[in-house]
Amino acid sequence: MNSPIGSTAHSDAPLPHPLPQLDVLPDAPDATATPKSESLTPVGKKYIWLMVLAQFGVFVAFITPLAISLAIRLSQLAPGREEYLGYITGAGAFAVMLTAPFLGVASDRTRTRLGRRRPFMIGGMILGVISLVVMAVAPNVLVLGAGWILAQLGWGQVLGNL
Repeated sequence: MNSPIGSTAHSDAPLPHPLPQLDVLPDAPDATATPKSESLTPVGKKYIWLMVLAQFGVFVAFITPLAISLAIRLSQLAPGREEYLGYITGAGAFAVMLTAPFLGVASDRTRTRLGRRRPFMIGGMILGVISLVVMAVAPNVLVLGAGWILAQLGWGQVLGNL
């Protein structure tokens, strides 16, 4: 007889598993084996060094404005309003947080003769360079913030697709 919930009596029935159990057939292929169509090709030293240089370039273009230029430009546009730096950087991070999953899915589904990732890297680089110019010539804090958001989106796309 089943006992009410919370009692100390034990049942002989097996406990349910949180995940469904899969039956493994003896003649089924090994689930850990990589299919031949998805096998990875080894890369050379040149490829690795180009990736290192590309990521270094993105970080220089991306981190330098955050660490130095953004604060200097903000002090020129709004002296004594250091809190704006937090608003601008937070808005950029929020914009990337909202758009990155959608842009990632879009790059996964893109099929061009340039590949899946390259169009997004090229577009991100163009957007990133334009945003650096926008931040350099920004006439007010709102344009500076918009430039930083564009920089986050552009350079983040390049870095994510690298």
